[in-house]
Amino acid sequence: MISLGANEVQTEKEKNLRRSAYYMKVCRQIFKARSKLREKPDRQTRRELIDKLEKLEKEQRRTPMYEMRQHAKLGYVRYADGTPVQA
Repeated sequence: MISLGANEVQTEKEKNLRRSAYYMKVCRQIFKARSKLREKPDRQTRRELIDKLEKLEKEQRRTPMYEMRQHAKLGYVRYADGTPVQA
């Protein structure tokens, strides 16, 4: 079963290469907004940053993280008694 190559664990490098450019852009904007919040801005600027941060986090949740699926195949064999076995 090991030779089939199913369920291979991805490295961090492989995960980062698959991430969508737009998702990463939104993540960077969220990081910058949080950094500005840590600088103790005045009340009006703080409210604007919090509103912007909420909008960006909502956008991040709606955006797919990966552009393509991981290339791993998973196969099953079904015995006559109905017991599924991973192939």
